[in-house]
Amino acid sequence: FWYTPGLLAWLRRIAPLADRHVANAAAIAARIRTTLRIDPDRIEVLPNGMDLEPFRALPARAEARACFGLDPSAPIAGLLANLNRPVKRPDLFIEAAAIIAVRHPDARFAILGDGSLRPDLEARARALGIADRLSFLGQRPTSREFVAAVDIGVCPSDSEGLSNAILELEAAGVPMVATRTGGNPEIVIEGETGILVEPGSACDLAGAVSRLLDDPALARRLGAAARAMV
Repeated sequence: FWYTPGLLAWLRRIAPLADRHVANAAAIAARIRTTLRIDPDRIEVLPNGMDLEPFRALPARAEARACFGLDPSAPIAGLLANLNRPVKRPDLFIEAAAIIAVRHPDARFAILGDGSLRPDLEARARALGIADRLSFLGQRPTSREFVAAVDIGVCPSDSEGLSNAILELEAAGVPMVATRTGGNPEIVIEGETGILVEPGSACDLAGAVSRLLDDPALARRLGAAARAMV
């Protein structure tokens, strides 16, 4: 998303100087192969690694929710993202939350992360009438309590590499709803570990989250498969 024409021209000039190019997802490898005109034999895919130890013994759900003052019993859909980059589309998450709130009056929503977009996002939540159902949790040293607290993870980004946020949520056994962009389809397997939707549609995002809220058994199955995959 940050490849401007000028930057692309510069990268194409210096790309031949490298012996190898490393991408963190097959989708990114394909992207740089075409945009930077690199020989496929010179591109290696090295997926993001993560330490699974912190996710093997997570806090109990009630304890995790108490850390944030979240409703102990309501179903919660969560977004884990920095709030500095519009490409992460936290605004779309809020638009979808407003739609879900009508279909599921008991549902709640939470965002872990902070940044310059937060004041506008809070204002949008107020305008949509869901400020009392959406919790902005700010920045935390780790995501352990958050991933233990939410029932459904959401990644509404317009562009992604290989999302650490998705991997952390899946490592906790949280089923994902993610946009079909970048490396997302490589770690959110449609119908197996989560649900994929096209980028940019709050209605599609809301529909997929509602589907998991309507079918807890499906959500549990997808979450368990996601954890095993990670």
